[in-house]
Amino acid sequence: MTLLEEIENYWDMRSNGFSSAVMEEMTDRGEKIAVGLMKDLDIGPGSHVLDLGCGPGLFSILLAKNGVKVTGIDYSAAMIKKAEDNASEEGVFCKFMKMDAQKLTFPDCEFDAVISRSVLWALERPRDCYGEILRVLKPGYKAEIIDGNYYLHLFNEDYRWKPPAGERAPGKDYHSRHNTDNVDFKIIEELAKNLPLSREERPAWDVSTLAKLGCNDIHIQFPKDSGRFDRSKTVPSFKIIFKKEQ
Repeated sequence: MTLLEEIENYWDMRSNGFSSAVMEEMTDRGEKIAVGLMKDLDIGPGSHVLDLGCGPGLFSILLAKNGVKVTGIDYSAAMIKKAEDNASEEGVFCKFMKMDAQKLTFPDCEFDAVISRSVLWALERPRDCYGEILRVLKPGYKAEIIDGNYYLHLFNEDYRWKPPAGERAPGKDYHSRHNTDNVDFKIIEELAKNLPLSREERPAWDVSTLAKLGCNDIHIQFPKDSGRFDRSKTVPSFKIIFKKEQ
């Protein structure tokens, strides 16, 4: 079995619990997310957006509710099924397709925007993915990538968060609560050891890669400091917004 197939199998197993978590997020702060995305990407009703690595369809559904035409792709067939079911339940239409983010089948200059969250870290060829994003994006339009150094702690001690005595690790209860199929989270950690971005300090890698691909309009945003890491040494998560040159 290839690494891509192993990653696909893992997210197939996670699809039920992950979908549950996404729908909770939609209920809690869905409108805020949608407004932020549309502002970041300078899009409005009628814009055609690619949700790359759409998972259970959070961004796709939220944008569709605001009149955006959305195509969502994911390599996990189970995630695509969840996205279709969730969109139907929410009363919106999105086009969902099983596709490799590293080798898109769309024509050049197809989309008014590309959005992706927590996807590039899990790819074998992330540079190819950035190249594909730029290929399918219309000139003068934007893409937004939300990602993080999620497994850099495997190779860099600065990223290994150690909770004070009596305090639990961040996110453990949340993910466990939605782990309806009792999937072993250690599976993805083992797979991450073989993924290239688990060893790279980002977003420095992303900026360098995009620059080499011809981008010169690149903006980085960081979330509010949670206090869990030393921000003078680490960047746990980030947002990159970049524009394809005219």
